[in-house]
Amino acid sequence: MDATLNHTTLDRMQFIDASSAVLPQACIGCKGFSGRFLDTGLDIDYYGVVYFCDVCLISIIMRLGYIPVDQREALQFECQDLQKQLNALIEENRKLRDAINLLTDLRDSNNSDSGGDTDVPIHKKPEPKSSPSKGNSSRKAGSSKQADEQGSTDVLNDDDITKLFD
Repeated sequence: MDATLNHTTLDRMQFIDASSAVLPQACIGCKGFSGRFLDTGLDIDYYGVVYFCDVCLISIIMRLGYIPVDQREALQFECQDLQKQLNALIEENRKLRDAINLLTDLRDSNNSDSGGDTDVPIHKKPEPKSSPSKGNSSRKAGSSKQADEQGSTDVLNDDDITKLFD
């Protein structure tokens, strides 16, 4: 059987209302008998005319990789909207890169004028105090002598705690 369609094959296909269909008066796919049919123009002995309902025809077309016109148009509008968003983001990205380049140039020119390092830390942690030797790190039970070590720097005193709740 030749799989190519010629004009006579296409000319014999037409959409008809189910009420005007001849035997078997049903879709060959789902056996439905209402709505609109595609009359293929094929009349098979001992069966009758081959019809496809709208639902089965759309399923066949979608399995072939085609999409309905309304979905295609919706996807085109969505694609246009996404393209506009992409263009806006590209422009925003360009402006941000320009700003970063300007700030980098300013930093480099300030550092070259002052002769300083180009990598200046924003936040510097305090240097830890020298730790006492193991022998002096803890008080012996019953000893009246206080330890000479300084406490942790991250502990707040009473005044600092009171300020937190004010």
